[in-house]
Amino acid sequence: MNSHNPIEVIKCMLKLTEAEAKVYLTLLENGELTVKEIANIVSYSRPTVQKTLKKLLERGLVARNRFLRRGGGHGYIYRAIPTDTLDNDCLKNILKR
Repeated sequence: MNSHNPIEVIKCMLKLTEAEAKVYLTLLENGELTVKEIANIVSYSRPTVQKTLKKLLERGLVARNRFLRRGGGHGYIYRAIPTDTLDNDCLKNILKR
């Protein structure tokens, strides 16, 4: 059985920082999330998550969609975009840990 840490695998394969890998893996595991939801899961501040998401967006690893809030205003929801580097079998192995 392979005991590699999924964060370390993603960091190595996609050349990401620790924060980028954690946020990316969180989105892979949970689907669509807001900045606040991601921050709660990874225990980072919201500004740190926002900066990290910006970098992942620039690299094409994350997509975002705008939504309207009930009380007015708007927010964004983010989702991971799987890459060719992490094929389906590799992703399944990482996510089942």
